[in-house]
Amino acid sequence: MMTAGFEEFDIGPPGGRLHVLRWGAPEPERPAALLSHGTGFCAAVWHDVAVALADEFVVYAWDRRGHGASHAPADAYHLADFAEDAVVICEELDVRNALAVGHSAGATDLLIAAARRPERLACVLAIEPTAMNPFEPPDPAPGHDERPLADRVTGAVRRRTAFDDIAAVVDRYRGRGIYASWPEHLLRLYVEHGFGGRADGSVEIRCRPEHERIMLNHIFSVMDGTYRGDRRGNPLRELTRLSCPVTVATNAQSEPVYHHMAAAAMALLPHATRVEFPGTGHTVAQESPGEVSSAVRSFWSHRST
Repeated sequence: MMTAGFEEFDIGPPGGRLHVLRWGAPEPERPAALLSHGTGFCAAVWHDVAVALADEFVVYAWDRRGHGASHAPADAYHLADFAEDAVVICEELDVRNALAVGHSAGATDLLIAAARRPERLACVLAIEPTAMNPFEPPDPAPGHDERPLADRVTGAVRRRTAFDDIAAVVDRYRGRGIYASWPEHLLRLYVEHGFGGRADGSVEIRCRPEHERIMLNHIFSVMDGTYRGDRRGNPLRELTRLSCPVTVATNAQSEPVYHHMAAAAMALLPHATRVEFPGTGHTVAQESPGEVSSAVRSFWSHRST
């Protein structure tokens, strides 16, 4: 299905379907760019960056599990689960030597995927990745919130989930919090793809609170420096074997915890470079998509230098 300049389709195994958006037509000589969103959002929030890149790349973004129109398991929201979905994206789309751009936890997905499938991803631009150094003692960020983890998670997911219609959601979010600097069309795309209809005609958020609670338990554990992974281990350990070019980006107006985690990622990636976007907060790809797309092009053109 073609919507708003992109095509939509599903890939992946039954019970694990991932909803993908594509800008631009695949061509033999055209490189692929993979865009992975952060927790609570959906693929459509990359729209302006994707449009800017689509003259050079075939651009793919997907709803991460538990978000948008992708599958939403009852549990299975560890970092390794999301990273495996990124591997599925690479293999199902059969991309090789692709450009990868991720935001927040979505950046971590791509870093781990690049370590696991180096032939698939040529380079990774990681914008404020969710990271810690698993080889060091716990190292909470400056200004660390010392409340119990359960209390912090409960506070983070305490928000309204259902509205009369899409317009009511847009009205609620417009000019508030992280959405204050978003252009209207991106806010609407997020709401249209991040919310789904109910039988009574109302709409509700697709990133369900019970799933987001599990995601945030893991993310806050990373922020605290206490994440242990699952029975498969801590996938952040795998970043030390990542060999492709990596740039870790931060945003000047983001909270200190994001800069702290970026420093942790750099400690695991000794050959990575560091950049900062001035004058923006955590959602830089929506606040300043032109700056992000320009940085992506520069990173791609200098990836082997």
